Amino acid sequence: MAKHASAHGLRYLDSPVTGLPDAAAAGTLTLFIGADAADLAAARPMLEPLCTRIVHFGEVGAGTAYKLIQNLLGSIQIAATAEALRTAELAGLDLATVADTLTRGSSASPTVIRMSKLMLDGPHGRDIAFTAALRLKDTRIGVELADAVGAPAALGHTALDIFQCLVAAGYGDLSETKLIDHLRN
Repeated sequence: MAKHASAHGLRYLDSPVTGLPDAAAAGTLTLFIGADAADLAAARPMLEPLCTRIVHFGEVGAGTAYKLIQNLLGSIQIAATAEALRTAELAGLDLATVADTLTRGSSASPTVIRMSKLMLDGPHGRDIAFTAALRLKDTRIGVELADAVGAPAALGHTALDIFQCLVAAGYGDLSETKLIDHLRN
C-alpha cells in the first residue's frame, strides 16, 4: 500500500492502536506508527487529537509488526490466566482470593488484572469488549509473523491451539473470557 500511495504522490503510514473503545472515544489511545520520520511529522497534528501517546517504531510496517507482537503476548497472558484460575479452582482455592492476589503479585499485568476479574465475573455473553473469534484471529496473525521471521513461538502456537479449540466449541461470538468455562469442560 505504501508503494501504491507513493506512486500517486501520497504519503503512507501504518498506525495500529491500543486501547478499548472507551479510550478511542476519549482520545486516549496509544498509536503504534510505522512511517518515514518526515511523513510522521507531517501527520502528527492530525494524529495527536486521537491519542495520548504516539510511538514511532520505524519504517512503514513497523507499527503493525509491534501491534501483532503485543496482541500475541496478550493472547498468551489470557490463556495463562485462564489456566492459572482453573488450576486454582481444581486445587480447592477460593477463586476471588486467587484473582485478587494475582492482580497484586509479580505476575500481574494489565491483561492479567483485567482478565482474571472478567473471567470470574462471567459476563461472557454481554458487554463484550473482544470476542473469542477476534482473539483467535489476532493470535493466528501474531504466530504467522513470528513464524515468518523465524522467531521462537512455542507459547504463541499453544495459545493459538487453545483459542482454536474455544472457537471450534462454538464460543467465537462470546467474550474471549469464556476460555475459563471452556477449560472447565
